[in-house]
Amino acid sequence: MIRGYVQTMKTIAIASQKGGAGKSTLCLHLSVLAAQTGAALVVDLDPQGSVSFWHSRRASETPLLIQGDAKDLHIYLQAAKAEGVKTVLIDTAPHDSASMATAMRLADIVLIPARPSALDLHAVEATLKMVGAIKRPAYVVLSQCPPKRGFSDPASVTEARAVVESLGGTTAPVEISHRVIAAQSIIAGQAVQEIEPGGASAQEFAALWQWIKRELNNGQKT
Repeated sequence: MIRGYVQTMKTIAIASQKGGAGKSTLCLHLSVLAAQTGAALVVDLDPQGSVSFWHSRRASETPLLIQGDAKDLHIYLQAAKAEGVKTVLIDTAPHDSASMATAMRLADIVLIPARPSALDLHAVEATLKMVGAIKRPAYVVLSQCPPKRGFSDPASVTEARAVVESLGGTTAPVEISHRVIAAQSIIAGQAVQEIEPGGASAQEFAALWQWIKRELNNGQKT
């Protein structure tokens, strides 16, 4: 880690009450982008350890990773800030409301990944209620979406955005499409940006990250 300078650390919690929504995939890809401009740390709170598995296969030492427990999260964050970490991403455990709530309280922003499907969108409602009670900025990131054809969103994506809005939530302006390269990159211990930097998947993650950075810079944790 980097010692000897002071900065404002930003913390992102990635949460979903439902497994398989793309939580870990979103976390690891954003962490690689975050590490391009400063020290980045992933805290893996998910017992399944998907991000930890991916990290164990990486040749690169970045991003940094801690696999731990939510009860110690404040300790991890204090240590990361002291060490000069710029961005922390927390991969939370699905079906563990207490762990998820802890991560949300300590985050500057909460990302809620969801596929544009009825089951995922049903699970979003509970997550939105939780983050609303904790009063943290939160955005639903639609993931594993059908790729765009031309400039129009697929019907399922348009409908999913309308459902999220009806639940009182807000969707991120960039969705992540379902592409084989994302799964291939995880097995290789890489991100799509490292395998195919100019590809459509890399462009989506990059656009999403740029938007997240603007939200982090504009918002203040209360």
